[in-house]
Order: sequence, then structure tokens, then C-alpha cells
Amino acid sequence: MYRHVGQEVMIREAELIAIFDRSILDSSEETRQFFNRMRAIEQVHGNLPPAKSMIITDRGIYLSKISSGTLARRGLTGSSLLSPEPR
Repeated sequence: MYRHVGQEVMIREAELIAIFDRSILDSSEETRQFFNRMRAIEQVHGNLPPAKSMIITDRGIYLSKISSGTLARRGLTGSSLLSPEPR
């Protein structure tokens, strides 16, 4: 299965490692260093200023204008977590 992360980008679920709010770059020095290393080897896709979320995959980092909560919920489609409670 695939997950749409915005700007015509689809990521295979099997490649998805984590979805973070973009603000993690401001609150964690380790994450900022990781991000900068990935950018240095051209493994960051997208632009920081409009980004709301950061998607980590085994092929790099994708920045998205879609919130991390919305991206996470997209992975629950078809799950019992989204199904209404039986009456």
C-alpha cells in the first residue's frame, strides 16, 4: 500500500519509518544534526519553510505541507480504529 504525503508524492508503507511534526527540528539537537546530514547527501525532499511534517523513510526524508496527524490518520484507512463502534 501507498500513502499520499502531498505534492504528488506517494510513499510505500513498507518504506515508512516515522512521521514527525516539523517542530521537532527546533526542539531536538540530535534530530537537527540528522536532518542536516541527510540534506548534505541530498536525501531531503521538499522545502522547510512551508513544511508541517517530516516523513522518515528508508530512502530519505520527505517534507510535507500536510500535518503529521493527518498523515498518520491516512495510514488507518480501512482499520477497525476508524470503524464506528457496534451498537
